[in-house]
Amino acid sequence: MSEYLPFCNYNPVLMYTRYHLTTLPNKTMTAGIDTVVMAFANSSYFTTDPPTPYVPFKNVSSVREMFDDGVKIMIAIGGWGDTAGFSLGATNNATRALWAKNVAQMVNDTGFDGVST
Repeated sequence: MSEYLPFCNYNPVLMYTRYHLTTLPNKTMTAGIDTVVMAFANSSYFTTDPPTPYVPFKNVSSVREMFDDGVKIMIAIGGWGDTAGFSLGATNNATRALWAKNVAQMVNDTGFDGVST
């Protein structure tokens, strides 16, 4: 991968889903990937108080160990047509604040480095 970096302005990203748990290559094959996006958290989980607990399909720290030091592990919310929680969360200022607070708390509780956009 590194031989292509001088010609491109991008960061190597891997989308990691619950559907490919047994096929992830070893560290020699993942070398150079600096961002992993775990997918997907249900967007509706973050619309209530208290929120529906989100449990990653694989522990974030164990995913982190499969990649180079310094890899960023992100969470993708929604996806594959899951937009209901975004609509509910965007309803008004109070629902936007609640949704954002709940997502931030989940990121802190699970050890993700952030949310994929």
